[in-house]
Amino acid sequence: MCKLKSQFQSQWAPSPYPSGSRHLARTRKGALLVEALVAATILMVAVSLLSGAHHGLSKLWLETRRHQLATDELSNQMERMLALSEQQQTQSLESLQVTPEIADILPGAALEAVWIDDSLGRRLVLKLNWQRRGAAQPLQLVGWVSSQSASAQPPQEVQP
Repeated sequence: MCKLKSQFQSQWAPSPYPSGSRHLARTRKGALLVEALVAATILMVAVSLLSGAHHGLSKLWLETRRHQLATDELSNQMERMLALSEQQQTQSLESLQVTPEIADILPGAALEAVWIDDSLGRRLVLKLNWQRRGAAQPLQLVGWVSSQSASAQPPQEVQP
């Protein structure tokens, strides 16, 4: 009996309860391994979510940069076209192309120009389209051209 009691004594721990009953002491063998596996799993999920978010944000940043460059290109082309005389504008429209620097950045960039004459006046519409994800409308910029008679007269000062 003494041998049996000494064999089980290592598994019994003194009870914190006042009755003095003895309970089996729970050993924590392997608990650290389970905690490490749970922590590693949480870390892997967090890293995969963050890498996915980073990938999406980098694509969005690239598209935003391309859109800003396309807007700058349209603005530069419009300013150049409106600074020319009417005859030079017509000649220049036939050879209108995207600048080589922008063509390198915007894949498949194509520039289109259309003159519109109607009751609202004469205006130039420039459209720039390039290959993007999904179905995207071309970027447009409209420039109003003043009539020759209005440009021949000097501007009048307005007195307050």
